[in-house]
Amino acid sequence: MKYLSYVAVLVVGLLVQVALLRFATVLGVAPNVLLLATVVVGLRRGQIAGMLFGFLSGLALDLTTATLVGPSALGHTIVGFVAGLWYGYSVGLNRGASMMVLVLCSSVHEFVMAGIHALTPGAGFGFLLLRWALPGVVYTSLVGLMVFFLLPEKVWRARPVTSLRGLL
Repeated sequence: MKYLSYVAVLVVGLLVQVALLRFATVLGVAPNVLLLATVVVGLRRGQIAGMLFGFLSGLALDLTTATLVGPSALGHTIVGFVAGLWYGYSVGLNRGASMMVLVLCSSVHEFVMAGIHALTPGAGFGFLLLRWALPGVVYTSLVGLMVFFLLPEKVWRARPVTSLRGLL
């Protein structure tokens, strides 16, 4: 049953990202709700689930947009791994710490994407960081801030694990 909820999150997130958020762009940059969903899955379920969800969400995003297939899948997979590093803390994460994880993950994703796109002839890495990556981090983080404050804490908070059995 829990896997069906992740599939539903993936489908709804993809529809929102592709159909609705293209109208919410600011200077050509849109927030990445699938990245936000990947961070939440990584926080709640760990590295493996975060990487799997990240790969599938990035691949779905690559296949539904007119871009090269693979960069978003790689970026989201890395984000799922990084977010999953915080899974299992017995204290759990509060809103501020979860926002820091989101900003870190969004920065890693945008850095990877800028690095991949910098391989294109005529594209400068510094320009890509300033024009696309930094605004992408800010916009995604602002949307994440709204999500973390509007949704109940049990939806996005890292699940505490007190025994080895909880990790398996």
